[in-house]
Amino acid sequence: MKSVLQIQRGSRFFKNLTLPIFLFAMLFASNSLFSQTCNNRLAYWSLDNCAPGAEFSEFTANTTKPSGFSKVNASIFSNSGQHSCTPGISGEGVCHNIRTSCTWVDNSSDAFKFSITIAPENGYEVCLSKLTFYERAPLNYLWSSGGSGVNDPPSKYGWRILKNGHEIGQWSGKNTSPYWSLESFDFASIGLNETTVTTETTFSFELLGYCRTNGTTGLALWDLDEIKLFGCAKQTTPPSGCNATVTVDGSKITVNNIGGTYSEVNFLNSHWQTQQTCSSWGSSPCGNMTMYTAPSGGTYYVLVKTYDASWSVICNKTETVTVGGTPPPPPN
Repeated sequence: MKSVLQIQRGSRFFKNLTLPIFLFAMLFASNSLFSQTCNNRLAYWSLDNCAPGAEFSEFTANTTKPSGFSKVNASIFSNSGQHSCTPGISGEGVCHNIRTSCTWVDNSSDAFKFSITIAPENGYEVCLSKLTFYERAPLNYLWSSGGSGVNDPPSKYGWRILKNGHEIGQWSGKNTSPYWSLESFDFASIGLNETTVTTETTFSFELLGYCRTNGTTGLALWDLDEIKLFGCAKQTTPPSGCNATVTVDGSKITVNNIGGTYSEVNFLNSHWQTQQTCSSWGSSPCGNMTMYTAPSGGTYYVLVKTYDASWSVICNKTETVTVGGTPPPPPN
């Protein structure tokens, strides 16, 4: 008996969806997870707690650990020397000296630096997918403390990424803007293909403004705000402990070895209409076995979903069965 759909990941939320919508949504998601939905925000440096000076400890990240990640840790957002604060695109932003030369250098003392460490749960791989931030190279600086004056801003900026200390990508020569500009880098689109990992990995970043625009003296500052990193997890092995079996005997469809702390079984006819349901959260619990007697021959669908005590998926699959005839061929 063939499974028409192996759903890799589920959640308690889906029990409220009608089954056809649920099946279509999950099939679409599993086929396009990284390309379409790899957009979970993992780390966010708002910079709203900016305090001018030589310390950068206020620039901590707000991190999120989506399902499939065992770890998401982020460093502070830092630089060397003094920094000032400026009204940002949202709240506060930071401004700092630039590299005045028009050549990019790695590990510049004028570069902003930050990092993220990610690790997958067992049976998953995790991916870092996108970097976004706002940059501004104003002709006049404005400090949140009230100071203002003429600025000789950078005409270029660049960034690079290191994986466990080894560079895997660098992009320099980007034009700056005199106004707040959202810069967004989708890693797959720019050919950065080494950010999917199966073990704990640290990715480090450098952001550098360089090449002062006009003169050789006076302040040369670059502003940044709202730095974000995105990613997702993808299941690489089926959940362990999925031992549920579906059998047909005459008009009786039986599901055995359901297991799990929480479970739900749905029997549907060929029009995807629910005929019988049992669930741990409903009035009719499933137990380890449940049975449905079909009123007539034809095609039926059986959806089995089980979870452990923390609502992690153990089993989530749908099988097609035929009552009173030859089972349908497996899907192409």
